[in-house]
Amino acid sequence: IVDELQASRLGKVEKTFIIDGLTDDGNGFWSFFGGKPDKILKEIEETKVSEHMELSLHHISDASGVMEINEIDRGDTLDKSKLDSMDTFLLDGGGMVFAWIGKGSTKAEKREAMQYAIRYLNSSGRKQHVPVCRVLEGKEGKAFWDAFDGKIIIPQKKKKKKKRKRTLKKK
Repeated sequence: IVDELQASRLGKVEKTFIIDGLTDDGNGFWSFFGGKPDKILKEIEETKVSEHMELSLHHISDASGVMEINEIDRGDTLDKSKLDSMDTFLLDGGGMVFAWIGKGSTKAEKREAMQYAIRYLNSSGRKQHVPVCRVLEGKEGKAFWDAFDGKIIIPQKKKKKKKRKRTLKKK
């Protein structure tokens, strides 16, 4: 294989390194990550979202001249009419946070919405692996609207697609 690769590069290969992993203990690789872990998990464990978590809606605005975030609704169901096209909002759906960008939001509000979502997670004692989704006004998905109706949003794992074998049909 090495000879074929060298030939395909028309003799321009100056050095050839064969790394087969048989003599390499991997320490160089693992040192970059702070050392080899004791146990390597095949999958990340799912975080459990409490069914008793309360939904909340937060208003992000710089209308006062200073960017600020204020809670405007909390409870089992949230009021959709509080969304204002001229501003940006954070919707805490339990297992997921949405940064909703209104069509009339200022550039600063659009730019800082995701940063405020991270700050919100930190200040509420939630882990940063909670997904944050940026949603543009008019492009909201079903999960976004479900949260207003009181449904706790729990992110679903993506299912791996099975590879299908292709067969030729004979005529």
